[in-house]
Amino acid sequence: MIGEPEPTPRKMYWSDDVRGTRLCPDCHARLVPKQRAYLLVVRHGKSLDSRLVGSAGGHFCPACPVVVLDRKQFNDYVAASPDIRAGSSYMVPGLLDLSAVPEDKRDSPFDEVDNPLPLVRFSNP
Repeated sequence: MIGEPEPTPRKMYWSDDVRGTRLCPDCHARLVPKQRAYLLVVRHGKSLDSRLVGSAGGHFCPACPVVVLDRKQFNDYVAASPDIRAGSSYMVPGLLDLSAVPEDKRDSPFDEVDNPLPLVRFSNP
C-alpha cells in the first residue's frame, strides 16, 4: 500500500546495477515488490523539477534495509510523461512516508512550512 509507513532509511540500488530485482544485493534474501510513493527529481538543463511518483517499482528486502528500484519502470514513467523532455536525467533521492502526514493535512499540498514533504532519504545518496 502506498501509505504504509517506511520510517527506516534504506540503501537503494538500481536493478541494472545489481542484476535484477529478485535477490538482495547485500544479504541475498528474496526481494518483495511493494507499491510505494517516491520523490523523482528530473534535470532539465540547469534546472530541477521534482514530482511524486506512485510505483510498484521498488523491491524491498525483508531481512535488511535495502530497496532495489526497477530502472525500467522508472524509465518508462519518465518517457511517458509529456512534460519531461526526452533525454532528461533523473534521480530518486528517497521514498515518502505518507502515513506521517497529519490527517488534517492529507488534502493539502506539500510545502516547506505547514505541510513538509515526508521524505525518507535513501542512506546512500
